[in-house]
Amino acid sequence: MSGLQQSSTSNSKSNKMNSTSMNSPVVTPDENIIPPRPSKMARAVSVMCDKNVPPFDEKSDTIKHHRVVDEYNLTNTIPMVNLLDPERKPLDSTIILDETGSMEMMGKEPMDAVNAYIKEQKESGLDVSLTLIKFNSLINVVYEDKPISSDDVNIKNYNPNNMTALNDAIRYAILTAKTPRAVIIVTDGEDNLSITTQVEINTLIERATALGWVFTFIGCNYEAMHQASMMPPSMHRYTSNESQGAPSLLHTMRGISGGICRYNAMANTGATQDELNEALTQPLF
Repeated sequence: MSGLQQSSTSNSKSNKMNSTSMNSPVVTPDENIIPPRPSKMARAVSVMCDKNVPPFDEKSDTIKHHRVVDEYNLTNTIPMVNLLDPERKPLDSTIILDETGSMEMMGKEPMDAVNAYIKEQKESGLDVSLTLIKFNSLINVVYEDKPISSDDVNIKNYNPNNMTALNDAIRYAILTAKTPRAVIIVTDGEDNLSITTQVEINTLIERATALGWVFTFIGCNYEAMHQASMMPPSMHRYTSNESQGAPSLLHTMRGISGGICRYNAMANTGATQDELNEALTQPLF
């Protein structure tokens, strides 16, 4: 039976959970998930797949050039989970989806995977919202804080092109959020454009994590796991590519969505943070 593969660095834990159902995605550890660092030429396809999409759409309020993040100070206040509130709201979700040129070879799988994530959230019955951000050289806020129960919470358009401003997209997502989030990052490669440095984005992620946020990184190939290895150890990491022996992106996103549903369902039960974190990597059913 296939399962989610969670990668880890030497200072993070990997646990193997057994499935409780024939349909249950499970987490299986792989200590050797990160191969030798590839050449920068491996990302050249990002430019080769450029469909000459304009670098900036001045008529759109939702599509911004990645350098807009310079307007958001890294020390700005971040929404915090009140762990002492017995009726605290479940974590809302933010999906940060790579729409760079090299993602073109994945076809419509990224859209199917996002919609699978949304389906699990809808079926949970929890009162949560979703923010969907696509990124390349631009940051495209498809929608923000939309109730998960809305009929139009989905993704219908996906047009890979341009380069990878990953750190800037993460910075934008954190510093514009109005509530604490479960952030899911989906990408197939390393940042090659951001003005936000790796140290800066790691510090920001660690600050948000300390305030009750949850971060998950999905690498759509093994190259992307180099980027994952540079992220803070508190971030959950998965690889997802059937052609490379890993589960599909759709399977992975469905399982992660189920984990976040369990996390939210347990949030007001008196569970410890360790128990909540373990819920993220339990079988789906």
